[in-house]
Amino acid sequence: MDYSKSSMPLLVSAFLAAGITGGTTYAFGLYGQALKEELHLTQAQLDTISSASFCAGVASWIPGLFVDKCGERCAMISGGVLGASALMSFWVIARKFISVPEEGIVAILSLCGVLMFMGSALITGSVFKLIVRNTLPINKGGAVGVAKGFVGLGSGAFSVLFEALDRKTDLDFLPLAAFFFLAACTLPAVCFLPGKNNCQRMDVSTPAHYSSLYLGLVAMAVLVVGQAFLELMEGNEERNNQRDGPDYLMATLVPCVWFGPILGLFLLPTATHAVLPSDVQDEDDDSPLTATEKESTLYKDDPELEESDEEGVDEMGGEPDVTSSDRLQDRNLAQVLMTVPAWLMLWTCVIAVGGGTVMTNNGSNG
Repeated sequence: MDYSKSSMPLLVSAFLAAGITGGTTYAFGLYGQALKEELHLTQAQLDTISSASFCAGVASWIPGLFVDKCGERCAMISGGVLGASALMSFWVIARKFISVPEEGIVAILSLCGVLMFMGSALITGSVFKLIVRNTLPINKGGAVGVAKGFVGLGSGAFSVLFEALDRKTDLDFLPLAAFFFLAACTLPAVCFLPGKNNCQRMDVSTPAHYSSLYLGLVAMAVLVVGQAFLELMEGNEERNNQRDGPDYLMATLVPCVWFGPILGLFLLPTATHAVLPSDVQDEDDDSPLTATEKESTLYKDDPELEESDEEGVDEMGGEPDVTSSDRLQDRNLAQVLMTVPAWLMLWTCVIAVGGGTVMTNNGSNG
């Protein structure tokens, strides 16, 4: 398979990066208490530092514009470097390698949290833009679901991995997370992602690719939940007292279960006929394809999909409007925000994602 024309390397990069963003953003509880003890912070100050990064979500449109302007490759590299730098700043300040005035410690650490959130937002925007641009309509739902699964399980995987390692303080989570920012976000972007104008490839993914990823997610969920129940039954203090060193088995198993299914996508058979996503023009034809021609090209080998698509044609027998002025994906941000579907989506995200974030944040700082 010629991967220079395939979307597979782009999707692998997206899935590798997906788990890092949520993992670092929601894992404040892993090092928050150590941060409080080392810097002699009050609970109110710790809550302020933790909440600052989530409040930065109001400016998430800025990373989105950066992704559109500079491309997914540049945004993912920048996001990885920015996130790693913010995490290492947390670590350097907390370990007192540099002296910070007491009256400015909350503001500086809050700024570090905001920068980490912005780095994660750059990566998240790149991840989902790569998926949308490089998967066919019949594969988009599965690909987005996989990416969201890795985002959700990332913090749990980080927790299990960090617990298995030999560390002197919980603050050692910070350089570990910074390493993963660079290794799973920046490095794949450098190796696999093309320039801004070439991030559209032929979708060669099959249901087998997404099935293997979902199996990997299930395995990772079992690992995370099982480890949590084991700690609950044994007790954290008793478990720590019994530990003589790192758990090499678990430290090896977690990355294998986490990244193995993603890298394994290169080994699975690809689609027998590679096709371009619906918004990509045929390279052999200088004239734009009509909407009907695009759909017939996409589903020419699947009569059922082609038949179901014909039901969407106007009942009067007319062809769909080939002009793209009414399609949301062809509008800019200001035009999209003038539509009802956009506000319904934003409201749903506020209720669903916001509620989960509040619960996670309060639980980690309790």
